[in-house]
Amino acid sequence: MARLADPSRTAGHASMLCPKSHPAVQVNEHLDGIEVIAKGLDNPRRALLYLHGGAHFFGSVWTHREFLGRISNAWGTRVVAINYRLSPEHAFPSSLEDTLTAWTWMLEQYPGHEVAVAGDSAGGTLAFGLLVRLAQLQRSQPQLCIGISPWLCLEQVPRIFRRISRMYAQGHAVRDPLVSPLHVDAEVAKSFPPVIIHAAEEEWFTKDAEGMASLCQRVGVAADLKLYTGMIHGFQVFPLLFPASSQDSLQRICSFWDQLAGRKSCL
Repeated sequence: MARLADPSRTAGHASMLCPKSHPAVQVNEHLDGIEVIAKGLDNPRRALLYLHGGAHFFGSVWTHREFLGRISNAWGTRVVAINYRLSPEHAFPSSLEDTLTAWTWMLEQYPGHEVAVAGDSAGGTLAFGLLVRLAQLQRSQPQLCIGISPWLCLEQVPRIFRRISRMYAQGHAVRDPLVSPLHVDAEVAKSFPPVIIHAAEEEWFTKDAEGMASLCQRVGVAADLKLYTGMIHGFQVFPLLFPASSQDSLQRICSFWDQLAGRKSCL
């Protein structure tokens, strides 16, 4: 894979909101990101492309490395995370192009695996944007798409996000489903894989989560939505603050994936 994000942008993120790597995982660094595998997972049959959040202008694999380790342990999967290009230096569609490149690379690296995609917040924009792009290209979809407080509509956003939305789209139509996946056409959404979306009951993107789950259900796509009372946006990433709800969310997502694969539930 070619270099994605500017290392001068992502290097500074490592010291911000960034706990150390999970002690029970092995982290392999690559030019564009990292691969995380839980210790004791010998040749896991699952592979997950994870897209970090950060409002499209912040964040890196290092801001999420502890969370990626917990995912690998909880879901029994290798996790590949990339430093996709960030706005405003790299506006749409740069990060989505990086996501498609990473997805293509994963399919080449892990043939025969159960391969899924996941993302939190802005990473959710990219995860669901990937589904739209794959449908447009008439390519096969992931086994599963996981959205953690996904940001799916850049058109109607709280005031705090308006400038961020403009900075990411930079003149591109925000109703384009590649920018705002919530605007995907129903016929296109019919090709989506099963989706599971977890968010807080009252947060910035609750309506995005509800809207995507509802759309998928209307067109016959399996969609599981769970809204957590009293939580904040992306609470799963902060287990020290919300240990019970964070663990419950990861276990429920694991159970959903297990059911798709015909495995015994981890709940």
